[in-house]
Formats: sequence, structure tokens, C-alpha cells
Amino acid sequence: MAKNKRNQEPNYYFVGKGIEKTKLKRNAPLIGTPNTNIDFYEVKSGIFHRRRKINKFGTAEKDLDAPDKHKSYFEVHDYIDGIHQRGRKPNKKEAVEYNKASKKRRPY
Repeated sequence: MAKNKRNQEPNYYFVGKGIEKTKLKRNAPLIGTPNTNIDFYEVKSGIFHRRRKINKFGTAEKDLDAPDKHKSYFEVHDYIDGIHQRGRKPNKKEAVEYNKASKKRRPY
């Protein structure tokens, strides 16, 4: 018998400026403090999963996604008018930011 997904323990938690550590049950926030980042980590291992960049208007600008079981490479998803776009290869600046974010380990 399959478990009800709504009752399962969240897989990720997120932290950011003005946001305390929050376990993720559904979708993460698409709004936040302007010009900041929201980082997502796996609950069990604490491994970096995603960084969401918030633009000057306080809405999501892009996601920097870590490799996972579905893809073996890091990719970037842009948001255009609040709609999540297809993944693309990162430019040099995004790659540097991803490397910095993925090396930052949260002690939770």
C-alpha cells in the first residue's frame, strides 16, 4: 500500500535572509527579501540542493539546481513573469556562485 505523500516527512528545508530554517512540504516561496538568495538543503544529509535568487522586486529570478538522480549536471532555470522555464547551461558567473553555495555546509 502506497503512503500518502501529504503525510510524509519533508525532503528539503530552506533558509535565507529573513527566513528561519523551514521544512519544505510543497513548493518553496517565489517571493522573498529583495536581492537575496534562498538555499535548499536535504533534510537527512544536509547536502545542498538548490539556490533560488530573488531579484530587486522580491520575486524569484532563477534557480541554480544541483545534480540529482534525474540529471548528472548542474543547471539553471529562469523565471519569466513567474513561470519556471526549461533548464539551461550556466554561464561563468552562475557557475562560480553555484560552487560557492554548494561548498557552504549547514550544521543542522
